[in-house]
Amino acid sequence: MFGARLATMAVISGAVATAVSVLGVAYLATIGSAPRTAPGDGTRLASHRDPAVTILSSASDEAADGVESPVRERRFRSLLVVDIAADVSSLDDELDRQRTLADVSGQRLLLWLVVPDCKPCVSFETALPSSEMQQALAKTRLVRLSAADFGSELARVGIPVEAFPGFALVGPNGHASDYLHGGEWDADVAQNIAPVLKSFVDGTYGHRRSPWRGGPHEDETSI
Repeated sequence: MFGARLATMAVISGAVATAVSVLGVAYLATIGSAPRTAPGDGTRLASHRDPAVTILSSASDEAADGVESPVRERRFRSLLVVDIAADVSSLDDELDRQRTLADVSGQRLLLWLVVPDCKPCVSFETALPSSEMQQALAKTRLVRLSAADFGSELARVGIPVEAFPGFALVGPNGHASDYLHGGEWDADVAQNIAPVLKSFVDGTYGHRRSPWRGGPHEDETSI
């Protein structure tokens, strides 16, 4: 009886050992066949922090230190207005860039000259979303400058800086090709402003209250 029990126990122990061996081999085979993912392929290691957010930069983005760009774009419905601040690195270069963008879009570059505390200038901006102004300036790239910031540059190319708002068309050579100011219409409302500016941009504006006497000479430097 005792011998039979020993034999039975030996058989059971052998079966258990065999089963454990088979399971161990199967586990190792499973680990060996599993695909390995390299760090950087979407795997986040426990010792790593969350990745930094990627910032895509553009010409109109603010600088990383929070300083606003000197060139800002605003939309009044479909009309784009580009504001150039006094701290722009080079007015010459920026106007060249704006002229190129206007050419690519099949538009005329129109400078809009303002000064601080100018009620007619504010009234002009208020009129921009109107349908009359949207149609009148549809073929222009409107760039706003403060004569208080760029008075010497404007005077150097023969653009008057006495009446505001003022408007100057810029030709391919960087010189002003035509100019007028807000005295060409009566009340500063869209119905009065739009017809004048449309014909001005189209080059068909004839009789003027304040005729422009021309731009700079050939030996003068562009803006």
